[in-house]
Amino acid sequence: ERNINIYPNPSGGSFRLGLNCLSPSSNCLIEIFDSKGKKLGNHLHSGTDNIVDMDLSNYNKGLYLIRICCGNDSFTSKVIVK
Repeated sequence: ERNINIYPNPSGGSFRLGLNCLSPSSNCLIEIFDSKGKKLGNHLHSGTDNIVDMDLSNYNKGLYLIRICCGNDSFTSKVIVK
């Protein structure tokens, strides 16, 4: 199954992405957007580990979108920072 798990969600800013969509050789671009669609940053992830630690604790509380692009596949999930 191809999906993205975010835990904990909601979080205090630090959370993990479980990238169940990756093959061991995948490279993925992880992009972070605020609730208005403004891009806040990105991270290039190699597929050596399907768990990615993220930290948005320097951002305001609220809803953020996480978009993961791997090859021709793209997934978007929401995370709440409280």
